[in-house]
Amino acid sequence: HFGYFPGLVESDFQIAQLATLLTTLALSLSGLVFSPAHAVTTGDLNWTDNGTSVTITGCAADPCPSSVVIPASIDIGGGVIHDVTTIGISAFSSAALTSINIPYTVTTIGLYAFRNATSLTTVTFDGTSTLTTIREAAFEGASALTSITIPASVTSIESDAFLYASALTAITVPSTNLNYSSNNGVLLNKAQTLLIRYPVRGPVPYAIPATVTSIGIYAFNGASALESVTIAPSVTSIGIGAFYNATALESITFTSPSSLGTIERSTFFGATSLTSITIPSSVTSIDETAFSGASALTSITIPSSVTSVTRRALQNLTAL
Repeated sequence: HFGYFPGLVESDFQIAQLATLLTTLALSLSGLVFSPAHAVTTGDLNWTDNGTSVTITGCAADPCPSSVVIPASIDIGGGVIHDVTTIGISAFSSAALTSINIPYTVTTIGLYAFRNATSLTTVTFDGTSTLTTIREAAFEGASALTSITIPASVTSIESDAFLYASALTAITVPSTNLNYSSNNGVLLNKAQTLLIRYPVRGPVPYAIPATVTSIGIYAFNGASALESVTIAPSVTSIGIGAFYNATALESITFTSPSSLGTIERSTFFGATSLTSITIPSSVTSIDETAFSGASALTSITIPSSVTSVTRRALQNLTAL
């Protein structure tokens, strides 16, 4: 315990404790010390008051009701009303709910908020939503969710927000959103130069739009129905793990003249249906585990422009 007060002997430690106690007492008497956040249950939901706002932490009962409507505000006691601004970390993780209505006051959907909520089919945001942030893996494994519309107010969608949402066919973004857009159900940045997320059951076959210059990290991760993809000549970079575990992917075509410079780490890792690929002459390097586990690959054409093939780039190509 004395490690928190290096250099103090036991008596000094006790004096420090007493001083802290007296300071806390004095501040409390002067009204400057506030109660810490506390967990409370109202109706179907558990929540925590943060002093000025409320975070929803989960369902009050197990199992969750099939339909959950989050209130815009909660009376925290004594007639004091605080807005509900956050859906907390893992709040509805593995919950049995099928639909949820998120009020306009919520600005953040927390880490893993709906992770493995495998019955969730409908997510409704109030029309005047002020949501700004969808945190990492917020809807990961929400395997019954077929579509979602991102509010116009959203400014940040973190990585893997929809990973393994295995029924997802479309991510829709209104034209009034200043940061994101959608094209044929695929999530892109506003300028449509960065492809951020292809829904697991997105359009097939799929051609990367000509506006796209970069394919984001893990953009097609787990795309279990995608059999073929055409990469536009405008694409200069494909992010790490872009087609990781795209297990149905049989063919990939680079439209000439390609601008791609590098096959990044784990780009086609676990693409177990990919049978052949011709790497464009613009490519100069193939990074580690780029094709690792692409067990059906029988033909790979590497141009003379490639000067670097990193260790394990072609690991476990059992059919080659």
